[in-house]
Amino acid sequence: MSNVPAGGGDGWQTTVVPGCFPTQSGWNSPPISMLRSFAAGVATTAEGAHLQVFAARREDNAIGQAFGNLADGWGTWVCSGYVPGAKRLVASNLNNGMQQVFATTLDGKLFWQQEFIGGWSSYDPFNLPDVTSFVTDLAVSTAVGAHDYVYVIDRGKIFVRYRMTDLAYAPYGTWHDLGAGPGGSVLTAGVLPGGKQAVFALDPSGIPYELEQHEATLGASFGAWRPAGSTPVSGLVDVEYGRANDGTSLLVALPATGNVLTSAADSEGTFGPWQAWSGPEFAGSGAAIAMTRQPAPNNHALLIVTTLDGRIQGSEATADQWGSWVSFL
Repeated sequence: MSNVPAGGGDGWQTTVVPGCFPTQSGWNSPPISMLRSFAAGVATTAEGAHLQVFAARREDNAIGQAFGNLADGWGTWVCSGYVPGAKRLVASNLNNGMQQVFATTLDGKLFWQQEFIGGWSSYDPFNLPDVTSFVTDLAVSTAVGAHDYVYVIDRGKIFVRYRMTDLAYAPYGTWHDLGAGPGGSVLTAGVLPGGKQAVFALDPSGIPYELEQHEATLGASFGAWRPAGSTPVSGLVDVEYGRANDGTSLLVALPATGNVLTSAADSEGTFGPWQAWSGPEFAGSGAAIAMTRQPAPNNHALLIVTTLDGRIQGSEATADQWGSWVSFL
């Protein structure tokens, strides 16, 4: 395998990533060794029958991709591209079932790739609100048949942009300034019962807050920040929006130490008490958390935690019966 330059665009200095290279027919995906990771994201395949994990390799710019087959287990890691100085990673499904992956960088930039029927795009710069933007985290919120929203934390403010139509690959519109966030650097988002968009973020002490749309219409304004969950919780390092097996909106949070926590929403979209999640106890030192669930009737789910030392631990579930923690790295 030959080495090729990575980066070089949008002000980046060219670097070299072994074994990850473009070909005339698209992106080659050779196996790579994944020893440590900065962060990871998860998504399902377009058929809804498989799970995939994407991780930013700590020693260089490579993004690894692991494909999970329910019958044959998990395959080996393959290289799906590279991002210069990757830091935070988010994977999600487009409203046609295909996937997209976003990666923030140590220098506050944002890159993304999209999956098409014929394969993947490369990781390209994703335009930010301003030439002086410095993004620390992002969130993607996509509902079937709805517009794709992307949120970022940029110098303490929250910005959002969405696709101009409900087509999966429609162009994005302009950024909208939602005002100052709660002061932290972690973000997630999702669709509440009834279709309202909701954004969740941590403050500097790890307390989760929620920002909710006034109504479920495209471009509707948002209200004021309020604590997320009906019981106090602090010391969180990451929070993720997901869904339970019955479709209930769910927040899954990771403390600096100790077990994973969850808060479930009622039919009106109001989140209840924080409590230990129903899966096996997580006792390590976590850095980031991600979750995905296949659409019905499969309802297979995956929760992964990236630890401070760069490992990835995962738990799979069917019908909310979570399995033991296994190591992906």
